[in-house]
Amino acid sequence: MLHKNQIEQTTITAMSSDGNGIAKIDGMVVFVPYTAVGDQLQVRIVKVQKNFAFGIIDKLLQPSPDRVEDRCPVYKKCGGCAFRHISYDAELRHKAQFVEDNLRRIGGLEPKMLPITPSPLQQGYRNKAQFPFGTDKDGNVVTGFYAGRTHTIIPNTDCALGVPENRRILEIILAHMKRFQISAYDEQTGEGLLRHVLIRKGFQSGQLMVCLVVNGGRFPEEETLADALWQLPGMTSLSVNTN
Repeated sequence: MLHKNQIEQTTITAMSSDGNGIAKIDGMVVFVPYTAVGDQLQVRIVKVQKNFAFGIIDKLLQPSPDRVEDRCPVYKKCGGCAFRHISYDAELRHKAQFVEDNLRRIGGLEPKMLPITPSPLQQGYRNKAQFPFGTDKDGNVVTGFYAGRTHTIIPNTDCALGVPENRRILEIILAHMKRFQISAYDEQTGEGLLRHVLIRKGFQSGQLMVCLVVNGGRFPEEETLADALWQLPGMTSLSVNTN
């Protein structure tokens, strides 16, 4: 029986649909995030359930050929991307296998699988993103994405999957909030003004839409913010949503 903090040497033999590597240790399935099929490693057990366990990489002994180095500095924290540690070809291969396995196991079918069609864009393909706003431990307003399974904001204005305009828009809003001392929403107290910013870009039109989701009726100095945002090419609409 596995126990917490136990360290075992193993090999990743499969991958789950949410991007965790799968190994078998003492007959038990162990899910290990940010691993690739073929990785030989030492795993530290961090949680044991009745029929499976979770582990983390204690030491990578021999990396899988599918492994790649990714330029995103926060993907292991923000919880938004599960496959950035493997090549795009490997990601497509695993996802195609997930579909086929589910059609067979759940659907009871014998599908003839066509080759998966890769996207021409591997970065910058999301034309819509919603960014929560909050306050860090030093009292500074921050925005980014929630860490996995939490509402803790990992600061990041330049997500590799989003359009490049997101960064400049968020920087303008953060500077505006600092200049006019505008607060971010606090989920614990229910106080603070700005909850989220939603940004959408029309890939065909090039137009940009920004929506501020606020805990109140107005956003201070709206026209000043609009003037700053309207310096960006494609900026078309700014709206304030009361929530």
